[in-house]
Amino acid sequence: MTENMKKTTEQLVSEFLDIREMLRELEAQKKALEKELKNLTKNGPLVLEDGRKVETVLTYRPYPDTDKMKECGLYDELSKMVPVRTLKIK
Repeated sequence: MTENMKKTTEQLVSEFLDIREMLRELEAQKKALEKELKNLTKNGPLVLEDGRKVETVLTYRPYPDTDKMKECGLYDELSKMVPVRTLKIK
């Protein structure tokens, strides 16, 4: 029997909620550090002591224009409902 099977449902839920909160905190820290690094590199790249370069680059990604798709009637035509299992803990 694996360790997870030995845990009670209460323990699993508690561990899940703890990890979810840690991830939220880490994501907030990551965003703050990213913002600070982008600010530091806005005037050009930085070279670290070990030779790595830190820079902010401008990239472009294609995003569907849903407003235009809706205007043309394509949004509803091309969209489909997909069932998704979502875990909810209240």
